[in-house]
Amino acid sequence: MKKITLLLSAAVFICGYLSINAQSTDTIKNIKRCATVEHIELQKKSDPTLESRIQALEASTQQWIKNNRDQLENTRTVNTIPIVVHVVGTSVSSSITDARIQEQIDVLNRDYAGLNTHSMAPFSTSLKANTEIQFCLAKRDPSGNGTSGIERRTTGASTSFTLPTNNMKHYSTGGLDQWSPQKYMNIWVCNLTGGSAGFAEPPANPLPSTFGVVIDYTYFGITGATPPLNGGATTSHELAHCFNLYHIWGNGSNCSTDYCADTPPQAAPTTGAPSGTRTDACSPNPPGIMYMNFMDYTDDIKMANFTPNQKTRMKAMFATGQSLNPLSTSNACTPPAGVEENENIQNINIYPSPTSGKVNINFSIINPCDVTVSVHNIIGAEIYSFNKNKASTVNSDIDISSQSSGIYFVKIKTENQVVTQKIILVK
Repeated sequence: MKKITLLLSAAVFICGYLSINAQSTDTIKNIKRCATVEHIELQKKSDPTLESRIQALEASTQQWIKNNRDQLENTRTVNTIPIVVHVVGTSVSSSITDARIQEQIDVLNRDYAGLNTHSMAPFSTSLKANTEIQFCLAKRDPSGNGTSGIERRTTGASTSFTLPTNNMKHYSTGGLDQWSPQKYMNIWVCNLTGGSAGFAEPPANPLPSTFGVVIDYTYFGITGATPPLNGGATTSHELAHCFNLYHIWGNGSNCSTDYCADTPPQAAPTTGAPSGTRTDACSPNPPGIMYMNFMDYTDDIKMANFTPNQKTRMKAMFATGQSLNPLSTSNACTPPAGVEENENIQNINIYPSPTSGKVNINFSIINPCDVTVSVHNIIGAEIYSFNKNKASTVNSDIDISSQSSGIYFVKIKTENQVVTQKIILVK
């Protein structure tokens, strides 16, 4: 297992982001899974403070984990992160429908909840962690108005953006401007030429006006996406860089570390669709390398997990004093009062979805009243229900693990209002 050590120099520290391996391309489409390392190298040239800020980020991350590991491992705190998706380009916008964007959000919630059903091969399923990070499309914009969490630029925008560039992140250069990274996780979807599926930036303080994720539109979501990167895993991978995860092979030389003791040492990226036990010079004995980890480069059909140590690193970013803490307290997942001023049921949170069976349902009621909560299958048959009298809040766990995998609907009903929310059961 890797030994977690504090970096002694900035040059050593950032190499996990900056190493470029000429063989790390997709074996079928000749598309590089991730261009984050090249992007950070570009950023360093224009920002001489970036290297020291990344070094400071790692030092504070390791110190925080050392001081608070028990707290992280023994408490359940779900961080729900508001996402705004900036869709840039006329042809891109026609392909990236609202439904396809919601599809990608559902994939993120599945993957980060540890509910991806892909095989762990020789590894224990205990290494498929629920990161306790979930996502919503923002429901209020920076001005406090209601929003879908999606904005589009279909006129005057460049048809494509060639790496290396951040032009898609600024209106003045053909893209769309970032919404405050203190309140929103920004994702730009565009025609990204130059041979990469996406790239991201690490959460070094202060977060810049370019912080976020860029995804080539052909690898975003599922419906209409290009195989073999057609399962939404590119976005899961890139967001994890924003949450301070390195590629699983570290800097790609001398069996270097990704600072997670439960990911085996690995010499280089893994591409294609391997199966069974795969070994290399850094992990020559079974179970070998963890090629199914989201921070490797395998095809989407093989990507399966974040480990408990990777969860700890990501969760540390949302702690008090850490760079992403403001995101964890953002109110952008809640519609502004004016949007639902006549609605009694508020602040609905149904977690996780997708789920393997157990679901927490919680919401508030402005004017306490009797409420019925029921779950229905795709044909409308009720499979579960409960009632609360004169309720002002509801926070209940339900278990639908006896049902078949598929789509279900939670119906919340009062005398004057009915709200329906979708959940996905994956077994």
